[in-house]
Amino acid sequence: MTACPVVLVLTADALPVARRIEAVLPGASLHALAGRIPEADTQFSETLDHVRSLFSAYVPIIGVCPAELLIRAIAPLLEEGRGASPVVAVSTDGQWVVPLVGCAHGGNDLARHLADLLGGQAAATSEAARGFTLALDRPPPGWRLANPQDARPVMAELLVGAPVRIEGDAPWLTRLGLTLDDGAEISLCATTEPVAGSATCLVYHPCRVVLGAGTSRGCAPDELIALAMDAIAEAGIAAGTVAVVATLERKADDPALRALARHLGVPLRVFSAEELERETPRLANPSQTVFAETGCHGVSEGAALAGSGPHGVLILDKRKNGRATVALAAAPGSLVGAELGRPAEG
Repeated sequence: MTACPVVLVLTADALPVARRIEAVLPGASLHALAGRIPEADTQFSETLDHVRSLFSAYVPIIGVCPAELLIRAIAPLLEEGRGASPVVAVSTDGQWVVPLVGCAHGGNDLARHLADLLGGQAAATSEAARGFTLALDRPPPGWRLANPQDARPVMAELLVGAPVRIEGDAPWLTRLGLTLDDGAEISLCATTEPVAGSATCLVYHPCRVVLGAGTSRGCAPDELIALAMDAIAEAGIAAGTVAVVATLERKADDPALRALARHLGVPLRVFSAEELERETPRLANPSQTVFAETGCHGVSEGAALAGSGPHGVLILDKRKNGRATVALAAAPGSLVGAELGRPAEG
């Protein structure tokens, strides 16, 4: 998909599912029937005409609405040999995701990603799209492939029917329709551990860890990055499990923190002192000195816990060097999108 997707809604009861989809698809916008959803990015009055306009412009469409409506809209525009961006129908409760057209252009892949996000079922509509269901180099949101350079040889083997074994807990892998064999040479491994992949083993990490970090004035990026990577190694987890770097709001512009987020390839999220102070009962190392300086009893531990949510737990308490502190907390499941805290500006 090259154009940013549009999430289409007609009724208010479809809005919760539409918002969840919009939040995790980069550049996605919400289009709604005029007068129904005032806060939508775009309002339209004629549904069929609007869908046809989007389809003609090769814009991916995700309709949280009846599939029949989408079919009626695009049917007159379908032409033999014409490529099409995905058009996907999603039930208003998120339980069913059906790719209607554009299966050979990512439609089935998109449908499965949405099904994983919503906890629903994706219905593949084309056997010819099997290759796209095997797009193992593009895991769903909340997962990261540790060795993307090995994806093509593994996919080539699976496309010709080679058996595979799945290790670890990753429901999205079991839904790909692969030929499973516990003794297979090829494996797909889901783990938080720093497992080395290979040309016969793809390793997937659930992004469920938040790295909380704090710095004092003059902290060099290399100093913070070294401390963070040592902490990750000490915790026995892969760097790919880190979903976000989290910190105190007033540190949003800190060059070292921004460098750490770039190094890990994750967003930098920020919390107010009041939000971090609410995590005090869960801190392993509350500090009155830190409270006097920041208004909260712990920055790195507090940010890690705040970012991982109410059910997150510390897996490595505060580690410190001269000008930096870091801590690690894990959520029960993958952290899809950046739902907690706020993005650092810029």
